[in-house]
Amino acid sequence: MGEMTKNQKKEALRAWRQKEKKSYCLEKEEVEELFEYLEEALEEEECDNSLKNTEQWIIDNIDDEERRDQVRREIKEDGGYCDCVIATRSMIFKCIKKVHRGK
Repeated sequence: MGEMTKNQKKEALRAWRQKEKKSYCLEKEEVEELFEYLEEALEEEECDNSLKNTEQWIIDNIDDEERRDQVRREIKEDGGYCDCVIATRSMIFKCIKKVHRGK
C-alpha cells in the first residue's frame, strides 16, 4: 500500500472533523501511530481481509483489556472489518478521542 496523497489526507481529516463530536477511546497520537503501523505492514504483506495487523497494534500498545475491547468495538462499529479498509478509508481517523476539558 502506498502513501496517502495530499488530497486523501485532507479528506481523511475532513471526515474525522465531522465525527469529532463523538468521543472515542484512542487519542490522536495513537491513531497516527496505528495508521503508520498499518501502512508499513500493508507495504510488506498484502491484506488478508482480517484485522491481524490492527489487532497486533492493539495488543502491543494498549495495556488495559477493557480499553482494548472498546477500541475493537469502535473499529467494527465504524465499518473496519480488515486492515486495508481501516487504512484506505482512513477509518482510524474516526477513532480519535475528543479531548474534553477536565479529563
